[in-house]
Amino acid sequence: MLRKPATFPSRIQFQNTRVVKVVWCKTSMKTYLLDIFSLMKTLTALFIWFGLCAVHAELSVTVGAPKIVGQKADVPMEFKNSLDKKVDSVRAVTFLLDENGKVVAQATRWIIGGGQVGKSNSDLPANATRTVHFVVPSDKPFATTNLAAKVSFTRVVLEGGHLLDPKEVQVKTVQK
Repeated sequence: MLRKPATFPSRIQFQNTRVVKVVWCKTSMKTYLLDIFSLMKTLTALFIWFGLCAVHAELSVTVGAPKIVGQKADVPMEFKNSLDKKVDSVRAVTFLLDENGKVVAQATRWIIGGGQVGKSNSDLPANATRTVHFVVPSDKPFATTNLAAKVSFTRVVLEGGHLLDPKEVQVKTVQK
């Protein structure tokens, strides 16, 4: 059985806090729901747009080309902290790869913080930049000087002991 469309007040007139006149319109609940859903879609699109336009704070690292000195390779890394908290410590592993992609040397260490208070790598303040030199030793001399560095972060600790997911660190590698 089909129902008649419901009637909804479309306009109510007040005078001295008393209802004077109510104008009723015949429309279906479906029309009102469609209007509500349309408004919700518009608001959702606006929230997504404002979310995309927001500035994204991050910890980014630019890894330079390794410089070979004897049986050691110096890998410069420039850290840029655009977070609102300081970075207490960062632990990383650095792999040196030859032109075939084979690992020829690797090293793991704390490159910022790590309990070394008073050292030059003690912490990274908010909105600051610092260059760190990661030295990777090798057991034997490097067969080639055309090496590439691959850096992976294993632990990032922010101010107050909060952990940052190491996958959220933006790594950019600069080739020779």
